[in-house]
Amino acid sequence: MKRKAALQLQKWKLQSASPLVVYGARQVGKSYSVREFGKDKTQYANFVEINFEQMPSAVSIFQGDLLPGKIIKNLEDLTGKKIEPKKTLLFFDEIQLCPGALTSLKYFEDEISQGVSHYHIIAAGSLLGVTSRLNVYDDKGNLTAGSGAGDKYQHPVGKTEPLMMYPMDFEEFLWANGETYLANLIKECFKDNRRLPDVSHLHALALCKAFLIVGGMPKVVEAYVERKDFRKIQNLIINDYKLDVSKYVKSVVDKQKVNDTFASVPAQLGIPKQSKRFVYAGIKENGTGKKYRGSVDWLTQAKIIIQCRQAENGDRPLPSEKNNGYKLYLNDTGLLCHQLKINFQNFEEFDKKYLGVVSENYAACALQSKIQSLGEVLHYWRYINDHSNADAEVDFLITTDMGNVPIEVKSGKNTQSKSLGVFMDKYSPNLSYRISEKHLGYNPDKRLKSIPLYAVFCIEDMILS
Repeated sequence: MKRKAALQLQKWKLQSASPLVVYGARQVGKSYSVREFGKDKTQYANFVEINFEQMPSAVSIFQGDLLPGKIIKNLEDLTGKKIEPKKTLLFFDEIQLCPGALTSLKYFEDEISQGVSHYHIIAAGSLLGVTSRLNVYDDKGNLTAGSGAGDKYQHPVGKTEPLMMYPMDFEEFLWANGETYLANLIKECFKDNRRLPDVSHLHALALCKAFLIVGGMPKVVEAYVERKDFRKIQNLIINDYKLDVSKYVKSVVDKQKVNDTFASVPAQLGIPKQSKRFVYAGIKENGTGKKYRGSVDWLTQAKIIIQCRQAENGDRPLPSEKNNGYKLYLNDTGLLCHQLKINFQNFEEFDKKYLGVVSENYAACALQSKIQSLGEVLHYWRYINDHSNADAEVDFLITTDMGNVPIEVKSGKNTQSKSLGVFMDKYSPNLSYRISEKHLGYNPDKRLKSIPLYAVFCIEDMILS
């Protein structure tokens, strides 16, 4: 299936080709994308893959000297394939199982900068950079012990390029379903503030609702397109996440904390409440930040959940530091729907009852790619009026070249939102977004852009880069 990562890989090859490390949660398509790129004869003459899970004997090559020339010779002997600078793509998969291979990337980069050799290397693995010990916090939420100091799964800082991969977005889902024309039409109309024809609008909404239930995990999308049981694959992915916890988290107590926290994210989203703020007491009775904040950090680092932090000032730079207010979403709406037992038959009733939580999670997934590639995190805005004790809460707040832009998500056609009105009255933003089932449109007087659910992926190009 066509992925946007292919363009990023081509850009990497042309502009840098320093060792590239591909990060992302399990089953988002990291290995598939690299293999498709490496096997493309218009890109490379040869492709050599070293999968450290399938080839444990390769680990011994990186347990001695880490001289690039020696490593290449040993890998050629092991695979029986020639590895030529710039002509061969060398792919280290499941590299978290071979710390020496991760460290060796530093020395390959040194030889590139010195003009000695230039091997094109891409590394990928699940839970790269995720520590095996959880962060420890005090009662005030201050970090008292850095987790995983001395953990072996550390990439060479400053010596590699990172590429973050996420599940497929709705545009990629359209491509997979043979709807390239519709995807291009949506982007054109978004740019021109033009409505889609009614028939196209309804068709796009129907496909988007299917995407909310199916999600963007490539194997799940493939099963859906082929009319297979995609729920079975979603269940396997969730089990894989739990197996990763048991494999990579050291303490038995910490394993239970992470699993309880993971189970609590969809459970808390599936509670009919106005604010989706995550609460520790929702994990276990009497749960506190001191006890569970580390497990939230671990799941966030593993890209299994998305953290959306609270901002209280809508006209200032968004805070980079952590605070006590945040919302959590799953990295994929399909996995969310699976865990909440939402299907094509009960989706409408559920989303109405639970205030559009699936649509909100979908928006978080669509926004996270660009936001996190800039080294930032998602934010939402919350305001408490001390005089009336009335809360106002806008789902998302992003930074663009138009300033801070509030984004309100509505699952249906009812777009009334007091909170967005409060934000607009208080800060007079240059632009605001409202996501719903309504047509694309722009109100110049209010500087308000109406975005249909199916066009959320277009917002990415508006985020400041």
